[in-house]
Amino acid sequence: MTAGGIAVSRPADRVRRRRNLAFAVAKYAFLGFWALLCLLPMILIFSTAFKDPTIETGNPFQLFSSVRFENLVDAWTLGNFGRYFMNTIVIMVPVVLGVVALEDVLEELVGEIRDAAQQSRPHDEPEDR
Repeated sequence: MTAGGIAVSRPADRVRRRRNLAFAVAKYAFLGFWALLCLLPMILIFSTAFKDPTIETGNPFQLFSSVRFENLVDAWTLGNFGRYFMNTIVIMVPVVLGVVALEDVLEELVGEIRDAAQQSRPHDEPEDR
């Protein structure tokens, strides 16, 4: 609303803007919390991967103080990580290709069913008498 070219704010508009701002702040605080909650396991995985295995802290949530890349080499060689990684690839590739192929077929099928349902639905147009 304007009065002589000056914007006049009604109390209801101010309340609505304040409510929208509070909702936006709460929404982004909630999303930020969940983002941190989802990132925490990944941070702990990388921290554990680079920790010095000789240091016994007793605290699994303690972050690493120095980077030790030898841990990755040890995991690859001593832990047979390469073999397990290849097993994952052997399983993952056919599953992903199968899902993509079946998704295309299912999409076509659902489209055909939708088209048939729309054609069989009675129209709301009045009949000419």
